[in-house]
Amino acid sequence: CTALHEAAIQGHVDVVTLLLSRGADPSWQSEFGDFFEIAARSDSDALRRIAAETQNGELGAAPNGGPATPPGHSGLTDGPPSVS
Repeated sequence: CTALHEAAIQGHVDVVTLLLSRGADPSWQSEFGDFFEIAARSDSDALRRIAAETQNGELGAAPNGGPATPPGHSGLTDGPPSVS
């Protein structure tokens, strides 16, 4: 499960928006599916709207259309840090 998945599952729309704007990969698969599948199962209209905007390229990309995360930098797509 990634930070994006956890935020979506918990209904934290503001965190989802932040993570996507910082380059989180919505297509990353977990036991819950990808972000789009999680959003589709959500009761949150806002989360489903964000998923649609992300699929349309309106969220999650740099303003110039390039990657939101600089090349060679893993950004937020590696999943959450482990917790001891």
